[in-house]
Formats: sequence, structure tokens, C-alpha cells
Amino acid sequence: MRNLTDHINTIDPTGNIKFIYGEEEDKQIPFLDTLLVRRKDGSVKLLVYRMKSHTDQYLNFGSHHPLNHKLVVIRTLLERCYSIVTEEDDRKKEEEHVAQEVWLPSLDHR
Repeated sequence: MRNLTDHINTIDPTGNIKFIYGEEEDKQIPFLDTLLVRRKDGSVKLLVYRMKSHTDQYLNFGSHHPLNHKLVVIRTLLERCYSIVTEEDDRKKEEEHVAQEVWLPSLDHR
């Protein structure tokens, strides 16, 4: 797999696009913005993955950006949650994380 990653990285001569190869650690492996977690029974659950360098900074919701721009940020983060996260408990945690990211006091999508 590492040879394939090295080969793909030679395709862009500018070096602007780099692919990385990750190995499983603690029964987890990141893939794009998804974290695959292997359970004891061998099945896999999915979570939203954020790199260690992720800052959780999006639009400042106290700014003068148009409201529709701010709402799109929230909608995009929640759609990512609903399309990636496989378990309800983890989905609730991700919703809470999104609420904290965008400075909302609470989040109830029902």
C-alpha cells in the first residue's frame, strides 16, 4: 500500500496534492473525514474524523456574514454527521460537538 501511495504522490509534479498512508492504531483507522472503528466482534462503526491539527473554526456566528452562509455551515456539518456516523449514541455526541463548534447553546433537530 505504501508503494501505491508513493506512486500516486509522484503524479502531481507541483507537490500541491499529497496522499498519506495511515495504519490501524487502537483498532481505528482514519479515511478521509471518516474514522473506522473495529469492534470486538469484527464489525465496523463509523465516526467523523478530525485531524489533530483541526481547529473547529468555521464562520464566526457573531460576525456580519449573511445568515444563510452561517446556516449552510451548520447544515453541512450536520449532514456530514448523519451520512457518516453509524450509531445513534455517537450521532448525538457529534451533534453536540457541532453545536459547540458554531456557538449554539443547544441543538434539537426534531
